[in-house]
Amino acid sequence: MDSSSSKVDERSSEVDSSSSKVDERSSEVDSSSSKVDERSSEVDSSGSKEDERSSEVDSSGSKVDERSSEVDSRGSNRTYASVIFLTPEVVQSQRSKVQETLILERHLL
Repeated sequence: MDSSSSKVDERSSEVDSSSSKVDERSSEVDSSSSKVDERSSEVDSSGSKEDERSSEVDSSGSKVDERSSEVDSRGSNRTYASVIFLTPEVVQSQRSKVQETLILERHLL
């Protein structure tokens, strides 16, 4: 009876040790899967950084487009004004305004 009970004890200790090995392996799997999760989140964050950079490039490109359209509209306004509104009277009034401005600037200096 004692020998059979000792065999049972040995087997139960073997089962305990094998179950602890299974626990160790499952914890290793858990830690490796968490590492995979960390890596995938790193990839996700780097992808979002690339998205931010491309949107910055897009917005800077649109700013350039806005500026060029502003220049185009300014140029067309100048041409339009010079063609239609530069009558002799307008030219004379502009000259007098420029002269007044020059006189004021000389007094301020």
